[in-house]
Amino acid sequence: MPDLAVERRNHEEGLAALKEARQILDAAPEEGLSTEDDQKVTDFMEEHEKKSALAVKLGKEREKGERMDQIINGAEERRRGNDPDDDDDDDDGSGERKPAPHADDTKGRKGEKTDLEKSQRKAFEKYMRFGLRGMGPDDSRVLTEGTEAAGGFLVPEDFRAELIRKIPGLTVIRQRATVGQTSRDVVTVPKVTGGDDMFTSGVQVTWAGETHTDDEGLTDPAFGQERVPINKMLAKTRISKDLLMDSAVDVTALVTLLYAEAVAMAEDQVFISGSAVDRPEGIMTNADIGNTDGVFVALDVTDVTDPLIDGFYAVAQQYRGNGVWVMRSSVEAKIRKVKDTQEQYIWQPGLAAGAPGTILGRPVMSSEFMPADAQNNKIILFGDIRGYWIFDRMDMEIQRLDERYAEQGLVGYILTRRLGAQVTQPYMFRTFTRTGA
Repeated sequence: MPDLAVERRNHEEGLAALKEARQILDAAPEEGLSTEDDQKVTDFMEEHEKKSALAVKLGKEREKGERMDQIINGAEERRRGNDPDDDDDDDDGSGERKPAPHADDTKGRKGEKTDLEKSQRKAFEKYMRFGLRGMGPDDSRVLTEGTEAAGGFLVPEDFRAELIRKIPGLTVIRQRATVGQTSRDVVTVPKVTGGDDMFTSGVQVTWAGETHTDDEGLTDPAFGQERVPINKMLAKTRISKDLLMDSAVDVTALVTLLYAEAVAMAEDQVFISGSAVDRPEGIMTNADIGNTDGVFVALDVTDVTDPLIDGFYAVAQQYRGNGVWVMRSSVEAKIRKVKDTQEQYIWQPGLAAGAPGTILGRPVMSSEFMPADAQNNKIILFGDIRGYWIFDRMDMEIQRLDERYAEQGLVGYILTRRLGAQVTQPYMFRTFTRTGA
């Protein structure tokens, strides 16, 4: 079992290295660290991380050993045979207990980062923890490409990808929409208009015999364009300086988690009700989506069930199969109490644990960003959300604010992200307006 004294010594040596690095940073001039001081800070921080990680590892091994001894001493009669290590997966046969694997040891070797990506990640970590004063010339150089006039740096690709990856699980719209990437300020999407409710693309097929005229079966779809402007989103947060200086805290992971939830909620709100003025257009504000009126007051067939059926079948069959209902929880709670003419509830529970309930066989998603249950509000949406297109700009910046919250012992961060979104195929949706008072 690891010695407690060795664990403490490594912990103290790690803290001493951190203290040395902090003294250099505190004494640094406004223009930043010299190359020599930057290297010293890097060496001290690496020593701190190495010693701290070793102390944590030794502590876990010691605690695990102590727990194992308690199990052995307290339940010897329940063990098979006389060998207390028979069921111990940590014994490698040498009599020594193997330490728990480090988190990084579980990662595969595929997709290893390039030297540039590693340098960017390292520089980004320094910027997040220490700001500009904690960065050397090389660190500034690898991040300079993303600098804006207002300050800030382009975030590493893995940070951006992790943030984007976390968002869909927290939202209703993004995970079901059509999502793409762009490097432009406006995305032009081609569209075909014309046709009827079934052939919405404007192209219809005709069967012809062995001999036919040149124009037989010819269709003339009308082509148009959807322009999707890219808008800027600013997200702000504050973190204590003490937390930033604690190397046991993964600052990048913490910031990613904080921003992912906030950005996800802001996205869902604008994707549902955005005004299209300096922000994306929301589905519920699109003027081309068809609407079905319903009283939605009395919990009966006339007020609720019939309008839902009418609106459901107003969406073309090829889109109903992928359609979902979106409404506030209060509206869903009301519909759960409604029965059809056969005295069966029109809302049915999901077939699996945790699966959403269904109406007319299609899942119901709750979003508190949907309009309130009030007269003349569009309170329900049904449709194939793939008709809503989202474009993410590939660059994302973050700016650190050292002075603004200095008296509070906090550091501020502003994340700048750009994306655009709007309805490109309104015929894939149907809204429902409550007309009853």
